[in-house]
Amino acid sequence: MYAYILLFVWCFTASSIIPVSSEPYFTTLIITKQVWLPALIIASIGNILGSITTYWLGKKAGEIGIHKLHEKHKKRVTQAQHIVHKYGTASLFFAWVPIIGDIIVTIAGALQTPLVQSIIWISAGKIFRYSLIAAITLHFI
Repeated sequence: MYAYILLFVWCFTASSIIPVSSEPYFTTLIITKQVWLPALIIASIGNILGSITTYWLGKKAGEIGIHKLHEKHKKRVTQAQHIVHKYGTASLFFAWVPIIGDIIVTIAGALQTPLVQSIIWISAGKIFRYSLIAAITLHFI
């Protein structure tokens, strides 16, 4: 039980602005427990809620937050802004991509993309990611 609580916290944190990786713990849990579905569900929920929190922070920070973020990570922010402007909420499918995913979510929040559509795209991407990692892990054990 504690292993799954830790997985939730780890995955929530990984999809926030704190740079940690959830994959090692997720795959280790699948390998040691020999059960993938509970880990997939808990990891996805934690990661989705972390992204929703990041979206909310972006929404609260608004354009001022984007400007400050832009000063620190100019290239990444410019790329993320281009992606969100070009693809809209569908760009949030890639919220799971390391380095730029969290910035895409933050910018989508600041631009106040429609919340329900944003959550749907974030969820689809996160579930896809953890399903793929689980499938690869199970293939090699």
